[in-house]
Amino acid sequence: MRTIGTLLRVLATAITLLAPAQAAGTVGIDPAAKLYTATPGGVIDATLKVYNPNPTKETLKVVTYFSDFTETPDGQTNYQEPGSHPRSASNWITVNPSELELTGQQTQELRYTIRVPEGLEAGTYLDRAVF
Repeated sequence: MRTIGTLLRVLATAITLLAPAQAAGTVGIDPAAKLYTATPGGVIDATLKVYNPNPTKETLKVVTYFSDFTETPDGQTNYQEPGSHPRSASNWITVNPSELELTGQQTQELRYTIRVPEGLEAGTYLDRAVF
């Protein structure tokens, strides 16, 4: 049976937040990265925790979206449209909820599903979730 390695990279450094009055904030992600081994046609259901470590009670609106990416030898990340890279897994993943609001020091669970398409050749496929 062929297996396909799928890497869902979630980086706390690649976080975009929308908050009232355009205030900036920080959120954390746990786990920050996850590696899966899957088979074509397989489905992976998993969760991650999104948390607001800030002590203030101001609410942060967190929006999830997916992006393909490449990294240069000097460590620069170039973000691309989902599905544009030949080894993209961006279009395989759905999250629930895709938007959430966190007050200071609050944690919420985010559920995601990876649906691996049939007929893929074995190899590593990548995605980056951006919050």
